[in-house]
Amino acid sequence: KIINGQITSETQWKLTLLPKSEGYLVIPPIHYGNKKTKAITIKVTKASKSSSPQTSQLIFLDASTDKKEVYVQEQILFYLRVYQRSQLANASLSKPDIENTVNESLGEGRSYTAQHNGYTYDVIEYRFAIYPQKSGKLIIPASVLSGSIASNSQRFRFDPFGNAGKPIRRKSQEVSVMVKPIPASYPKNVPWLPAHNLSLEETWSPAPPIFSVGEPVTRTVTLNATGVASSLLPPLPVPNSDDIKVYPDQPSNNSIAGTDGIMSERTESYAIIPTKGGGIQLPALNVHWWNTTTDTLEIASINAQHINVKGSQRHHQTDSMVNAPPPTISSDDVAPPSVAGSSPSTNSTWTWIAIAATSLWALTTIALIWSLKRKKIATVTEDVQTAYVFSSHKLNENQQQFSKACKTKKPSSNEKKFTL
Repeated sequence: KIINGQITSETQWKLTLLPKSEGYLVIPPIHYGNKKTKAITIKVTKASKSSSPQTSQLIFLDASTDKKEVYVQEQILFYLRVYQRSQLANASLSKPDIENTVNESLGEGRSYTAQHNGYTYDVIEYRFAIYPQKSGKLIIPASVLSGSIASNSQRFRFDPFGNAGKPIRRKSQEVSVMVKPIPASYPKNVPWLPAHNLSLEETWSPAPPIFSVGEPVTRTVTLNATGVASSLLPPLPVPNSDDIKVYPDQPSNNSIAGTDGIMSERTESYAIIPTKGGGIQLPALNVHWWNTTTDTLEIASINAQHINVKGSQRHHQTDSMVNAPPPTISSDDVAPPSVAGSSPSTNSTWTWIAIAATSLWALTTIALIWSLKRKKIATVTEDVQTAYVFSSHKLNENQQQFSKACKTKKPSSNEKKFTL
């Protein structure tokens, strides 16, 4: 500011206070450096009826759910609506934060107009899918909207300093929902799966499938469910049979927001390899689920299928086959040779294999014996040479000592030295 030709600066802080109780309250002084403000005493009274959403407020919040009673993990649609007849600046809206639940937002806010108590409001509606994870009473806490409303004198005036007007704070009502446990009639050995609707479908690659022994065919099974979060979909059953090998791929989960909440799908693919030719029965795939619309148990199924496999049986070697002892064959189990049934090419092949194996064994044995003999001869030669060198040296030394003893005529003094 410029006052009397002098430039002065000013800083303002706007603090919004929200009293928690009725009565007289004292706002304490605010200190800044060596300066401080005066304490302010205010009177807080009970909110008047005009502050309820049923009257002509400029802005208010409303919260509701589509159900008041659900099963554990059943979908609850939660609606949070902002009603306003005035522009709101610096708006901030808290979203639901609920313990022991899985929450998913159903997209951006939806805008429309609505009549309420004779007034027309602009409405922004936010939707959430809530999945309670434990039974009992579920409390969805109040959401809070804060911002500033421009006064009548400021509503159409541009304010470069951002003074938007009167600060407000609005709260929605709490919403309670009763969460029931899993029904006693639901099977104990299958995953609990509540949904509005559920279906199973399959595709094959190649299509139509052609089955041959040892050749893979890919089967893709898709579970579609409405009213279930994709993270809550259970794994699908995999066919189990002694006549096939199954090699699963990594499953995938996807979900989109629809008018009835979350629409989810789980896709699982696996390669099926037949291990024998002829007719094979693929078992049925069953998924148990609880229909929350009719409150009944249902089963989604892919029926059992009979397939024809080309080719003959293949024996797949396993660890048990490798470690198993060779079978004992008695003379009664050996069939007599049959000239008509023998195959000359097969017999010739096995004969040459036997000759090659025998020759290789003989050469290995000869090489081993030759290597051992060379090592033994070298060791004996070294010992003889060592002993020989030692004995010759000792003999020369003793001879010199004997001659010396004879010259001194004292052979008894050197008697102990004459040892080999």
